Amino acid sequence: MPCFYGGLLAFGHIPLSVILIAFVKVVINDDDLLKILELPILVVLDEAYIEFSQIESKMSWVKKHENLIILRTFSKRAGLAGLRVGYGAFPLSLIKYLWRAKQPYNVSVAAEVSACAALENPTYLENVKDALVKERGRLFELLKAVPFLRPFPSHSNFILCEVTSGFDAKKLKVHSFSYLHMFC
Repeated sequence: MPCFYGGLLAFGHIPLSVILIAFVKVVINDDDLLKILELPILVVLDEAYIEFSQIESKMSWVKKHENLIILRTFSKRAGLAGLRVGYGAFPLSLIKYLWRAKQPYNVSVAAEVSACAALENPTYLENVKDALVKERGRLFELLKAVPFLRPFPSHSNFILCEVTSGFDAKKLKVHSFSYLHMFC
């Protein structure tokens, strides 16, 4: 079982440095990722929103890099958020440690059946993704017309907006109702 010692995570007798990095609005390029993968650290890439972008998955890299883990979910693209089901790609050398840290229960039968159905119908998944990406683009253009919002381009199924008016939450809620007609 992994043990934490200060800033170190130890698997058995092999200490690993743990560096937690969460980039907002940043997509790491391949050259930088390759440099990070040369370090003696475990690298975990969350590809929850990868299908909503033009970015290539790094799933195949797991075979070449013993310190890379890729996590994916059925919550976003397949719309199964309430079922809490996902998967990961791990180097075989880490599986025995991850198995020890596994929760005592598996996903529910409903989640498993739903995830399998999603995998068996890639055309449906692609159509849903295309519709979401199209709607994201439409919504982004509409949000740009709202004078007190600055939307940021997105590689996901949501759009982050900066409130530029200086309104507090209550005033923003009241003021935003006058723009609802734009979105219908």
